[in-house]
Amino acid sequence: MTRTYPKSLPQNRNRIPKSSTSDAASEGLAGEEALFREPEGYFKPEKAPTTAEYALLDGRVLQLGLVGESPLWATARYLQEHTATLVRGKDVLELGAGAGLPGIVCGIEGAKRVVITDYPDPPLIENIKANIEKHRHLFGKGSEAVAA
Repeated sequence: MTRTYPKSLPQNRNRIPKSSTSDAASEGLAGEEALFREPEGYFKPEKAPTTAEYALLDGRVLQLGLVGESPLWATARYLQEHTATLVRGKDVLELGAGAGLPGIVCGIEGAKRVVITDYPDPPLIENIKANIEKHRHLFGKGSEAVAA
């Protein structure tokens, strides 16, 4: 099973329809538990894991595993176009990484160290780790990357 975000966390607390509170009350829920209950159908169905390809500026193609939404193509392209000033020899932290594409591109382009992270959902972090390992052989000399 893959998840982008656990369904047990309250999302958008101020927009809960009145019917969800009354439904929760009829199920014996009280107080904050009833107030923050999401209505039926509130969460979109989970997407199945997929793969996507990204072409580096030099024509090499990266294949990425995806859990949830798509990777950050425009950010990766921008980092490649500005490698000399933004990436090479620098320490890079990618937050909200998804598949980790921008961080992986930074490793390939010669960043000193790259830490790639996202919401602490095990399938999401494992996917980032797998994407790093799949492309580690392309990393610049002395570049290191970890998923956390």
